[in-house]
Amino acid sequence: MLISEFMLAMLAFVFAGLSVITFSLYYAYRTRENIIRGLAFLLLSLSFLAALYYHSKKINLILIYRGAFGFENPSGLAFALMLDLLPFRGPPVYLFGNLAALASPEVYQPSGLDLFLVVVSKALLIAGLILLVYKSIVIYLREILGSRSYLILAVAIVIGLISLGATVATATMVRGPLGEAEEARARLLVNAGSATLLALSLMTLLVPYSYFRLYRETGERSYLFQTIGFLLLSAFLGHLSGVLSTLTLDLAGEAIASFSAQASIMRIYITMFILSLVSSVLLSVGMILETVPAGEEAG
Repeated sequence: MLISEFMLAMLAFVFAGLSVITFSLYYAYRTRENIIRGLAFLLLSLSFLAALYYHSKKINLILIYRGAFGFENPSGLAFALMLDLLPFRGPPVYLFGNLAALASPEVYQPSGLDLFLVVVSKALLIAGLILLVYKSIVIYLREILGSRSYLILAVAIVIGLISLGATVATATMVRGPLGEAEEARARLLVNAGSATLLALSLMTLLVPYSYFRLYRETGERSYLFQTIGFLLLSAFLGHLSGVLSTLTLDLAGEAIASFSAQASIMRIYITMFILSLVSSVLLSVGMILETVPAGEEAG
């Protein structure tokens, strides 16, 4: 198993755990905040699960058929795959543009299943982020902005649809080896999808902002833990959008022959793992403390 597969599996597991905790709180207290939070975590979990299935399937096919390409032990190919096969941006761009053999029918078939998984994984990710933005409206922003707060939600939806559209456009254009003009267009689409995903990730900073304001008003530690937890989650999501940019396509290419590029890829995944792990721990603690009466918490 590549570290990218492990990372996607861990992310799916982490968000599933947070979803279970949140839905348990919903059944206990029946608050709309918890159902929104639980659905957001569930969508993020399913997104990374779909990404894992797509990612693993493509890696297995490439590794099975690589003997036919003339490089039995391609240096750094695994590291290139770790970045270029992340489905949130669409099918591989660098590998299909530069290693045409990897786009052979045995490895890449433009079937509905592949396109379906690419679209589903990205759509679930975007839906989860939009729900997090909506959560900030429910818990705080609506009180200070009134109906104008829903303009924020509308902006998030538009940004999300643009990001999804860029990914779908990339997915539909990659049907085999890419020419220079096609690769340039694909990279432009990847950048568009990444920039809009980054913008949507930045909008999720409204969640820790809302929790911080609640903490300032009430002094409850549960809000402080969730402030830091959601802040790290937003940082992780921003880091993920960076991984999806064309900058990492170049890094994937360099990794085939460069140990320093391979080390950079390892650092990317280690950073993502730490951010997601610490975030999940803080969010879990915060949600559990949220159920403790204020008097007991202070004691």
